[in-house]
Amino acid sequence: MAIHWGDLSDGGCIGPGRRKYSAILWDIPFGQSWEHACANTNAPGDTPAAGRLPDNCVNTFGHMWGEWYVDDGACVAHWGAFSDSGCSAIGTRRYSSVIWNVPPDQKWEDACASTPAPTGSPVAGRTPDRCRNTGLNEWGEWDVPDQSCQPHWGELTGGCVETGLQRYSAILWDIPSGVSWEETCKTTQAPTTSPVGATLPTRCVNTGLNIWGEWDARNDACVCEDRPITNCFTIDAQDPDPCPFGEISGDQCCETHTEHLCYLRPGSLSGALSNVSHPITFRLPVNSLPPGFRRDAATDRPPE
Repeated sequence: MAIHWGDLSDGGCIGPGRRKYSAILWDIPFGQSWEHACANTNAPGDTPAAGRLPDNCVNTFGHMWGEWYVDDGACVAHWGAFSDSGCSAIGTRRYSSVIWNVPPDQKWEDACASTPAPTGSPVAGRTPDRCRNTGLNEWGEWDVPDQSCQPHWGELTGGCVETGLQRYSAILWDIPSGVSWEETCKTTQAPTTSPVGATLPTRCVNTGLNIWGEWDARNDACVCEDRPITNCFTIDAQDPDPCPFGEISGDQCCETHTEHLCYLRPGSLSGALSNVSHPITFRLPVNSLPPGFRRDAATDRPPE
């Protein structure tokens, strides 16, 4: 029987755009060099390497193998599905994807850095801005300008905290991951339509769960004063000292303490607000009113 190749086996991708096929050379005449016979025998016509001489010959001392390296567009790394990783910075959204089918002799990092995103993806035609090796996969990350990635203030609410001074506060929402809460708070203006206009907070307060902005605004309608508050309760006759902090009247113990109360002058809805100014360094209760006072939905008022 004449010298001939056995079936060509697919050895898989060996590099970007390259696939290896190999086969054993059979029926080499006795006394003929195996290497010479391999190097000069063309691949069969019905194979992926049809008519080509081997690119390499390998003597395994049991068989002589021929190897052909064939161009193959399937042997190219490609990106998986693209995921929206959310806002990564103010005004920036991040997309990410895993690089698949990296040829054996190509580094993951090189394949990632040189492979553009496919048509139809959010970052079509662009190579990644960075590559990240998780140990299990190689991820590409793309940064895209996105004006929806902006922190914003929740509803500004407030009341009088000192005579002539009103304080508004709000939570800052949608701060991108990895961005400083404090710095973002300090540099984000209140909405133009808010009670304090497009101004920066007087201070920022991090509660651990949220970051709050506080605005102090001059309001001449704000009045604060200290008023005595008396609370009475029925004493326990068996208690040897039933009223240590008050006065006994019949079966009642009445204790009096002073509360700092703030409200808007009668007839004033909001007063004249100045620009945000005059920060104060302490907090006062603004949610309790003396007997006879009521809380309006928009403002605290004294009794009418």
